[in-house]
Amino acid sequence: MKRSVLSLMLLLIAVSNLFSQNKFTASVALGVMNTFGAAEGIEIGCKQSISDRLSFQLVGAYYSWSSKGDVNAYRLNGGQYFNSLDYYLHHVRKEINTLVPIRLGFNYSIGSTASHPFFGIEWTINIVNYNSFLPNPVANTSVPFVVSYSKINSRDVFVSLGFDMGYSFYLTKEMNAAAGIKYQAGKLFDYVAFVGGVEYQF
Repeated sequence: MKRSVLSLMLLLIAVSNLFSQNKFTASVALGVMNTFGAAEGIEIGCKQSISDRLSFQLVGAYYSWSSKGDVNAYRLNGGQYFNSLDYYLHHVRKEINTLVPIRLGFNYSIGSTASHPFFGIEWTINIVNYNSFLPNPVANTSVPFVVSYSKINSRDVFVSLGFDMGYSFYLTKEMNAAAGIKYQAGKLFDYVAFVGGVEYQF
């Protein structure tokens, strides 16, 4: 994981040096997504222009779940548990706690006006933190005294590929407001985020 992050940073530095004569843009945005529950987050990014319309971009984000869905519940097969008591005694509830995506890609501005639509392609390293609740049967297994639970934390890292698209609104010579949608498809799960924020050009 550390090697991947270091490689991304070295690539950004190389691109910045290669195209240092072109404009550099930093951005801050807020995002929401609904994947296994509702999540809110913040995204911080930078873009180094390669040409008038094409830019290299690096974005880091942090999403936290306010309402959490059971990830394992989405993977249940019919007939896996004999009855509700069997379910409560053996089912492990797994909830996504946080998601940290690190995105690397290219952004293309459509049109030459100060306000313009944009489209991007992004490769992403996703760091997912989970809370899992393991059932511990107690002496009295009659409802509602079925189980107690122990909590463990776990982490997954997976790679995804996706795109972002939206519109950049002119505010001042150096600043634009941007709003758009981001989609990522990966091995563990796919997700869609709606993002809005500001961009500042140096």
